Amino acid sequence: MNAFFMLEEKEAIIYSTLFFFYFALVIFFLRTDIIDFHISINLLISYLTITTIAYIFATNNRLLHIKEKILIHKLEKLSSTDQLTHLYNRVKLKDLMQHEIDFSKRYSIPLCVALIDIDHFKYVNDTYGHQAGDEVLQKFAKFLVRNSRKADIIARWGGEEFLIILPKTSLKEAVLFGNKLNKAMRKYPFGYRFSNTCSIGIAECNPNDTTESLIERADKALYLAKNNGRDQTKDQNDLRNP
Repeated sequence: MNAFFMLEEKEAIIYSTLFFFYFALVIFFLRTDIIDFHISINLLISYLTITTIAYIFATNNRLLHIKEKILIHKLEKLSSTDQLTHLYNRVKLKDLMQHEIDFSKRYSIPLCVALIDIDHFKYVNDTYGHQAGDEVLQKFAKFLVRNSRKADIIARWGGEEFLIILPKTSLKEAVLFGNKLNKAMRKYPFGYRFSNTCSIGIAECNPNDTTESLIERADKALYLAKNNGRDQTKDQNDLRNP
């Protein structure tokens, strides 16, 4: 039943026409006043057999085509997703970021990125083991999703670092977002005793930016936040007066 509804419109029309033609022939062949009854039955059985085989063959071909599309979609998702956190991976993020940068420049719309690092994450691995570290990363990914907007693009940048693209967001708004993340992080139940804090570096896109230059400024702001005591948000303006 599901396969029928997944058929393209043209195929649905063909199968509908075939069904009504099918029905009309049944009525015709069962009218014994037009043709001998036994001949009618034999012709009807032959027609039913041929059309049924044709229908099954066409449907199976379509199902194979659908399965192929599903497989391709899964492979594409696999190549663009971090397998541990199910967020975008680094490669996919760069593609998405380039698109957002181009859009920002074309329409003069603000765009920011936030580079986020879990403070003292090494302590989790050293104290509780790598499985616990993986659990913390997974929970942190869910934490970011819950505390971000639908339009925000979240990815695992590498290790315990994550990056969020903030479309249509000014630097001031992005800093407020970062401060809210810092506050929410302190109360989030990770299930393990550690600092429960994160450091955040924020950069705003300018007309001359590339993905590399934008991320580089966010990375420098993150480095400043960590060197300044962690558990805080720093932005590109703080780099001028560290």
